[in-house]
Amino acid sequence: MTKNTNTSMRRFAAKCLWIWGMVMAFVASAEAENKVTIDNFNIKVDEEKTISVYLENSDPMVGLQMDFKLPKGLDFVPNSVQRDEVRLSRSSHSIYMNEVQSSADELAEGIKTVRLLIQPNGVYNIAGDRGAVAYFKVRANENTLELVRKDLGNIKSYNEDTNDGYISVDINGNDVTSTSIHYVKEALPQIQAALAKQEERMANVRETIETESFIRGDVLRDGVVDVLDYTELMMYVLDPSKAEAIAGTIKWYAADVNDDGRINVADLTKLTNKIMDYNTMEVSQVAPRVRLAEPAMTQTEESVEMNMEEVGGTKRVAILLKNVNPYVACQMDVTLPAGVTLLGESLGGSADDHQLYSNTLADGTTHRIVVSSLQNKELNANGEALIYLEVSGRAASKMTVGNVLAADVDGVLYSIGGSGEGGVTGINGVQANPSMKEKIYSVGGQIMDKFTRGINIIRNADGSVKKVLKK
Repeated sequence: MTKNTNTSMRRFAAKCLWIWGMVMAFVASAEAENKVTIDNFNIKVDEEKTISVYLENSDPMVGLQMDFKLPKGLDFVPNSVQRDEVRLSRSSHSIYMNEVQSSADELAEGIKTVRLLIQPNGVYNIAGDRGAVAYFKVRANENTLELVRKDLGNIKSYNEDTNDGYISVDINGNDVTSTSIHYVKEALPQIQAALAKQEERMANVRETIETESFIRGDVLRDGVVDVLDYTELMMYVLDPSKAEAIAGTIKWYAADVNDDGRINVADLTKLTNKIMDYNTMEVSQVAPRVRLAEPAMTQTEESVEMNMEEVGGTKRVAILLKNVNPYVACQMDVTLPAGVTLLGESLGGSADDHQLYSNTLADGTTHRIVVSSLQNKELNANGEALIYLEVSGRAASKMTVGNVLAADVDGVLYSIGGSGEGGVTGINGVQANPSMKEKIYSVGGQIMDKFTRGINIIRNADGSVKKVLKK
């Protein structure tokens, strides 16, 4: 005799009521009354429910983080989180939700942890002091394959019983009063309908595998890792808003080539390795989720230096990477003060065989630069400039550079100067120096942006001159 599923579902629904939230993102006064609650609900297998998250706060709050514990058999529906448009406007706050690591004891019991993060886009309070702030969906979904196995067992038993003309257990495994049944007219239609349901479930499993499988580096999701993916990934590195637009999707996971929860120059380097050695391709499968906890990148004591000179009425800024570790690519954000115009940019002698990519971000003052190559050539640690910028404007000496990230050939990410991603360091607090380290001339006396093949004439800051032959 099979298990009574009605009884098990009543127990399951009761367990669902124990979902709980833990507020972590704010500090309230001792007298304040701040609390988070969610809906009480009942749910059946294969059913979805929308859960409202309510915040009642007497203190003003700018952000919020909370964890929800989902019992065994209850799943978070990926990408289902929605904001309450009244309390969280799109301009003031960003909202994320994904599954995070549960404790060992919780995992043993099948408990999953889902984290909701409400992050301000500046200094903005969550509007109001009561009511829903977010909504998300859960699905009661016991292991699909286990459900199919159990239901097929019930169907098999029901088929055998009804062949004898009597049943005491229905097709779902529930006990019923023993009664006669006509196999062809009554039992067979139920069996056919139940088998059709199992076929639908297996079709959903196949669809899930297809839609949630991806190849890291196959950003275009066409089954091939090639230079077109490099170009697509470069777009996301140069424009964080476009990267944010795909956060939580399978495309995001394909673009996060080194699997560190970020999209940046290290992913370009890792992707280049895959393009050059296609055997490194790996197929992965995950439920889509949004980044929350990110692993720390490697901090270094290396630095960046800026020097500036006047060249024919135009100010020329050299950016030098003072590195010890061997890097193959880097990215940085240059801040252009009001009144400063970027006229041009080029690579210096330490970036031979590399390409320069750039984009001015939405704020209009931050200019992101990426130096990379499809061959993952090593940047020269020869004291020469990495990048030259030509600018105009009186405030050019106040230009700063920050968010300097470099990647080694294995796609490991390093923060130059120890500031970390997103932090503007002002080049470790040093603004542009009014003199260049050296000038490069052609044999005809023309100032050059970088070393070229043939003879290069170098005039040092002390006035000495030397010739350098580049083959």
